[in-house]
Amino acid sequence: MNNRPRILLAMSGGIDSTAAALLLQEQGYDLVGCTFRTRYTDEASLQLAAALARQLGIEHHVVDYEQRFEQDIVAYFCNEYAAGRTPNPCVLCNRQIKFGVLLE
Repeated sequence: MNNRPRILLAMSGGIDSTAAALLLQEQGYDLVGCTFRTRYTDEASLQLAAALARQLGIEHHVVDYEQRFEQDIVAYFCNEYAAGRTPNPCVLCNRQIKFGVLLE
């Protein structure tokens, strides 16, 4: 049985998450990668994240957040914008999706 600490790592397929994966692996962590799917996620990003995970030898999952993202983030943005306010959907997404639903 593997006694290394296990970490769930959000992987976009970009340099930041890939560098984080490499650094965590070097420190001895057992990683599981995940990539979020929304209607704004292109297939190339999903494939790149999966390919990088394979190269690193880590498990990878795609998590479908399309419906939740639309109802929580896109609807918020549209409603706030229509009301004449300047919404910041990234703050809400980080709290509710990246560090909310993902932890659930």
